Amino acid sequence: MKMRPTRFFGPLTAEKWDGRSFARCLAIAWLAALIATFGYGRDQAIYGVVARAMLAGGAPYRDAWDFKPPGIHFLYALSGWALGPEAWAIRALEVGGLVATVLAYTLWSRLLRRYPVAVVAPFALLVPFVGALSSAVVFGERFGALRLVGMACVLLGLAVIVLPALRSRPLGG
Repeated sequence: MKMRPTRFFGPLTAEKWDGRSFARCLAIAWLAALIATFGYGRDQAIYGVVARAMLAGGAPYRDAWDFKPPGIHFLYALSGWALGPEAWAIRALEVGGLVATVLAYTLWSRLLRRYPVAVVAPFALLVPFVGALSSAVVFGERFGALRLVGMACVLLGLAVIVLPALRSRPLGG
């Protein structure tokens, strides 16, 4: 079976925009609107209290107590710092996460339709690199030589896996 080379981002045609695509977009918009209208529930109010204590210079589990892992408190503190203490601030982050997840899965599924799994799947190894890059950009984290050598080894291994698979892929139309 020969695979035709196609452009990833092509023009929107009637073939691409069918009823299922419209229904998916409508469902995502409905979920985003639904999420945006939620107020604080019992747990979210506690997260907000801990986040406010953190923004005032306190520490979670010392100055404000909750039994949840600290990641949720940091997320609420981030939304409070960036957008304000209102309930819509955290909802805006949640809607952003929903949209980003839908886009990521859409791109991933399109890649899997166009390329063999052996070519696409190794790119999941780049997820830690995105996290490292994000922490370098957002928090100014610096990486030592040993960590950079480790990252280079992973990228080299990825190239060793993917390049032969791309060469063996038929490109004829």
